[in-house]
Amino acid sequence: MDRVRRVALPLLVVPLFLLLLSMLFVAPASEASGKRHAKVSPRTGLVDFTNDGQYVTITWSGFPARSLMYIRECQRGATDIGSQCSQGGLFSACGRSCPGTAFLGTSDSHGGGKASARVAIGAINLEPTLDPIPGKTFTCDYRPANRCSLFVLSDVDNLRSGVEVPITFARPQDACPADGTFLPGAGGGPAWRQLLGWASTVCDAPRKLALQYRLLFSGSSGVDQLVNSIKDGFKSPGGDVYYAVTTGPMSDEQAKTVRTWKALTQYAPISGSGLVFAYRMYDPHNGKQIRNLVLTPELLAEIFTKQLSFWNTTEIKKLNPGVNLPNNITAYGRGDASDETWEMTNFFFSDPAARKAWIAGGKVLKDNPFAHPTEILPSLGQISLVTGAKAEANAVALDPADTSSYGLIGYMDSSWAALYNLPTVRLRLANGKTVPATEKTIAKALASMTWDANGGLWKADPTTADASHWPIPTVSYAVVPWDAKDAITEPDATVRAGLTSLLTYAAGAGQRSTPEGYVPLPKTMSEQTRAVADGIEKAVPIPVPQDDTTGPTTPPTQPSTPPTGPSTGGGDGLGGGATSPPPTSTGTPSPSPTDGTSGVIVAEPPPSAALIGSSSHLILPTVGAIGIAAAAAGLGVLYGPELVAPVRRWRRKA
Repeated sequence: MDRVRRVALPLLVVPLFLLLLSMLFVAPASEASGKRHAKVSPRTGLVDFTNDGQYVTITWSGFPARSLMYIRECQRGATDIGSQCSQGGLFSACGRSCPGTAFLGTSDSHGGGKASARVAIGAINLEPTLDPIPGKTFTCDYRPANRCSLFVLSDVDNLRSGVEVPITFARPQDACPADGTFLPGAGGGPAWRQLLGWASTVCDAPRKLALQYRLLFSGSSGVDQLVNSIKDGFKSPGGDVYYAVTTGPMSDEQAKTVRTWKALTQYAPISGSGLVFAYRMYDPHNGKQIRNLVLTPELLAEIFTKQLSFWNTTEIKKLNPGVNLPNNITAYGRGDASDETWEMTNFFFSDPAARKAWIAGGKVLKDNPFAHPTEILPSLGQISLVTGAKAEANAVALDPADTSSYGLIGYMDSSWAALYNLPTVRLRLANGKTVPATEKTIAKALASMTWDANGGLWKADPTTADASHWPIPTVSYAVVPWDAKDAITEPDATVRAGLTSLLTYAAGAGQRSTPEGYVPLPKTMSEQTRAVADGIEKAVPIPVPQDDTTGPTTPPTQPSTPPTGPSTGGGDGLGGGATSPPPTSTGTPSPSPTDGTSGVIVAEPPPSAALIGSSSHLILPTVGAIGIAAAAAGLGVLYGPELVAPVRRWRRKA
């Protein structure tokens, strides 16, 4: 028996060791286990109006803990990384290494993470001259033959290390039929993304509109072009516009010119958004992007007057506990006259502390240019100035500054912040409440706006202390000829019908398909737009609009009793954050991928190591079970005879 025990003892020690191993490691293994997943948002209807790429948010889980993560844009179902995927250092329409082999960041201890990246649309892997490279260049766009995916990878050179996420693209406007009614317009930046998104939809039957929009520095510049078209009988040598887009009323001079030509214009709300403070900065300790910055209006006023140059001040750190901020502030502002600058400075003047800080920015000058709200940001060399809405968003998103030391910030419409996937500042109000710029808070702010009979537009209350309302909502209006059939100068009947069709779409289906950064208009505003559409050909009686406290609603299919639209008149000065994807075409876009409930598909069977990792939540419990069974067997061998002997003696006596 002693000999048997000497032989069996190792059989007992080994399973006991396996059992101990399973007890020690089963919990940590389960934390980092699970199938690899990746999600891209948005991943349908992707477009690139700026030639900077379509920005998306990528979320992943189930990857190796603390692994370096990358993406490549590849042909759908790619297997050859060299000929079917984007390459670092090569070019596309959105520039060098866009997306190339973009680095997303490092997975957390559970194998998950979140990051922003760019998607290229069109030819990928080009020479610096944008010429194709044989064997490397391929195309990603809306056509079925050019379907593509993003591969989220833990090994940048191995497609089997990651997850393939199919993406689809919207049909661009230049793929529309060529026989639509030409409707050129012009204006500022807030509605630009919305209008270009509509253009690829309204070009199809039954509307068949060739919608064009010239992005200018401000809405007032667009109104200037419309007024010139009215003055020239819509035969302007420089090209007519039939509508302008602005966020505020006409100037007195513009209104006087319109009256001189016995013309009428009306304001039709077409898009809802908000002025936001967008930024790009990273934790200097771990390199992760900071997306939860809190500031007060007073601090923002100091930043945009360069009275504040560093993020690590006591007040900012107090508002952002536990957040590691870079040291230096790089602030961008508009160097041109813009609706956005007016909105920002008007907001600062509504807050006593911010107003005081803003005025203090120019106290060294005899005639202080900071003493009142303005369209043109006073320039004392205090911040970096750029021209145009796109330039400011681009600068904040793509400035090559050392982000370990610098944090970049600018003011822009929420649609531009969303287009570049930039986080936005959460405002700490005077009452201690914090309000983020989200679809919900902007929608509530739009619904609470009141009708201004003098200016003919809707007004927000920037002094609101309600943390559910973003204090700087923005309504963009299409200014159109009205009661035009009998005017001295009017666009022809085809154009008038086209404008009616456009506004009808804007009040209905257009509000059900808003790109990120926009929110659907409240019911009263949509009804106002529908009423203006009804009166383009011949004026109709319009009752006074009522305040809408119900928030955005889906507009009815048929026009209801229209509310009052604004009058032609002037007025002094100007008035006053993951939505639906851009509208897709009714033509033949890329078919939507079928990828199960997870939203992703695995590109190829994962390697054996990945299979082990994804099944680790089963492996160690199995090891434990084997250990228990083996231990029981070992105990039986060692002590079986002693345990069985009493039983045998009892049976013999029985």
